Parts: sequence; C-alpha cells; structure tokens
Amino acid sequence: MLSFTDFLPARLDPGDRRLRVGFSSLSTSVAAANEWLHENPDVEVINVETVVLPNMYQSREQGSTDAALQLRGQRGDVMYQFVRVWYRSPEQRR
Repeated sequence: MLSFTDFLPARLDPGDRRLRVGFSSLSTSVAAANEWLHENPDVEVINVETVVLPNMYQSREQGSTDAALQLRGQRGDVMYQFVRVWYRSPEQRR
C-alpha cells in the first residue's frame, strides 16, 4: 500500500494588502520534505517528485489532492510547483 505527503509552497503575506501575495520557493518545499524524512526515518521512500498544478489555491479547488483541477485560460491562472513524497510506512510493509 502506498501513501504520499505533499510539501506545498507557503503563502507569504506581503504585509500590505495592496501588494500581491507571494509564495515560498521550491527549495523551501524541498527543505520541508527533507525535515519530514529526517523526522520519519522508518518510512520507505518509493519516489520523490515535483508536481505542477494550476489554481491550487483557488477557493473552489481542493489543493494538491483535487483530481479535477483545470486551466481556464484566464490571466489570473497560476501554476504551482511542489514536492510530493511517495512512501510506505512500517505498518504498510507488513
């Protein structure tokens, strides 16, 4: 049995509402994945990948696990890149 954990870019609040909200870098997501792996040494890593999804933070989308994300071709569409770790826990290997 497989499991996965996603390490999404964090929203960065610019502090001024007139400025556009930004997101942390992919290297921040990689660092978070490395920290998680360090804290979970018993997991068997099957694969690590980067995933690119559109509109992941739109209100009607369900983040990285929504199977029906779509591009609408609008100016506001943004592609988000994050890290996904596929693994088996010790319990899943039994």
